[in-house]
Amino acid sequence: MILLGCGTGVLGLALLVKGFGGKMYGIDKNENAVKASRVNSQLWDLGEKYRAECADVDEAGKDKKTMEKIG
Repeated sequence: MILLGCGTGVLGLALLVKGFGGKMYGIDKNENAVKASRVNSQLWDLGEKYRAECADVDEAGKDKKTMEKIG
């Protein structure tokens, strides 16, 4: 799953904890939010299932480098 505007990741990580989806990719333009979502994924022991990248959601689909990172 791709979580656009992941923020601190809490909603997406909660879905993973409940068994929805195998992997979650978070995208947010706020670098601090992305860092927090990564920390939260480690705290919830979901580091293997969660990746987050800092990118503008409107531009992420156009940016080949961002798509390669989450792909």
